[in-house]
Amino acid sequence: MFTAEVKSAEVMCDTRRRSRDDGSAMVGVTSVLLLAVATSCNVVDAASSPGVCPSSCRCTAGSAVVVSCSGVSRVPVPVPASTVVLDLDRNHVSLLTNSSFVRGLPLRHLVELRLQDNGLLHVERGALLSLTELRVLRLGRNHLSSLPAGVFAANRKLAVLDVHANYLAVMPDASVVRHLQSLVSLNVSFNHLTSPRLGPGFRYTTQLSYIDFSGQYRLIICSPVILRCGCPSIGEMTSHIYGRNTIAIL
Repeated sequence: MFTAEVKSAEVMCDTRRRSRDDGSAMVGVTSVLLLAVATSCNVVDAASSPGVCPSSCRCTAGSAVVVSCSGVSRVPVPVPASTVVLDLDRNHVSLLTNSSFVRGLPLRHLVELRLQDNGLLHVERGALLSLTELRVLRLGRNHLSSLPAGVFAANRKLAVLDVHANYLAVMPDASVVRHLQSLVSLNVSFNHLTSPRLGPGFRYTTQLSYIDFSGQYRLIICSPVILRCGCPSIGEMTSHIYGRNTIAIL
């Protein structure tokens, strides 16, 4: 489905997935995301990019622009308007403010945002409001202790949320996750969670099929499709029903 140009730009840029016991679930997750990203990239217009790349960044050419930056302490500007993937991993962005993504050109085609290994302490409630096409958000290996209410209000297409190796003590509540009806994969591994309990907000995440609780608890989500493919018997586990999914805690 991808054109050669999209492949060279490495949209989804990194289809590498850490292999887990439930690898079959991740195959489905990856397929969904590849389809979503391919659809988004097909509508990107290269003419919408001003051809300007921040001095601290490397920007690919072509219709699907991938921007990788180093040595930055805040979201750089100007990022090309046709950017599909913004890679800010391993920088020094300690705060995402309400103006972080509105200081420059609107990033209406941004599909994946990477902010891992930044020492990120806080994300303001309106920081992601302009990123309405966002499908993948990677905030792993930072110092987040919570996520603000309504932070994903405009990110209804978000399919992958990765907040592993932070300082979360509880799972995000309804005010955080209720807008994530498209969420397929959630990585909360290696946090400081005191319980695997999922709040009522997860009733809204009806597409959720994979949660990584590594380093804390093991949690399996059995949708009707996965149940037919050999998911463990619900009678053998403590289980809860959330929307169309059965959440089973081993």
